Formats: sequence, structure tokens, C-alpha cells
Amino acid sequence: MPKIVDSGKDAIKQLAQQAEAIADHYQQDTEWRSQIIRESAIKLSDR
Repeated sequence: MPKIVDSGKDAIKQLAQQAEAIADHYQQDTEWRSQIIRESAIKLSDR
């Protein structure tokens, strides 16, 4: 019986790590996009 609980905990840990990795990826993507938008806005305002 304890093995099932352990594997359940491991599965939850893995899911949490995956979710964290995905969140990091999207956060970087969002920062990258805001950077591009900011640079574009600066270029437009320089004209």
C-alpha cells in the first residue's frame, strides 16, 4: 500500500515540476514579447 502513495507523491512532484517549467517558459515568452513591443513603440516615437 505505501508504494501506491509514494508513486502518487512522485507523480504530483513531477506534475508540479512540469507546471513550473511551463510557467517559466511562458513568463520568458511574455517578457520577450513585451520587450519587442517596447522597442517597437520607441522606434515609432522616434520617427
